[in-house]
Amino acid sequence: MNCKSCNTEFQGETCPACGLDVKKQFCWDCFAMFYEDALTDGICPRCLEKEKSMPKKNAILALILSLCPGFGLMYLGFFSKGFIYFALFGLSIAIPILGWILIPLTYLVPIADTIITAGRLAGYQKQE
Repeated sequence: MNCKSCNTEFQGETCPACGLDVKKQFCWDCFAMFYEDALTDGICPRCLEKEKSMPKKNAILALILSLCPGFGLMYLGFFSKGFIYFALFGLSIAIPILGWILIPLTYLVPIADTIITAGRLAGYQKQE
């Protein structure tokens, strides 16, 4: 790997020449850790290939299904992510007071994630 600052080739997480710390980020689909330059739009190469090979889905139907948190992502093929959102929403309803404060967050984030994911998948399908 080459340092983005001084272009020195190195192994590890810190450049020995300039001390730049290479940041790792999560893949938005599988939640695995990767170096920043290995990700494309926040997606690791394995998930990117998986998304490109997915069958075409209706983005409007995904949006309508996302009104029940997580179901839109499950429709798009992201079952584990959709189930996590659904479980978090259920927990926020079940837990008094603190959970009720979190209800708007656990309701709106899955909808936004569904919109972003459906748009990304539509972009891959247009490229083919």
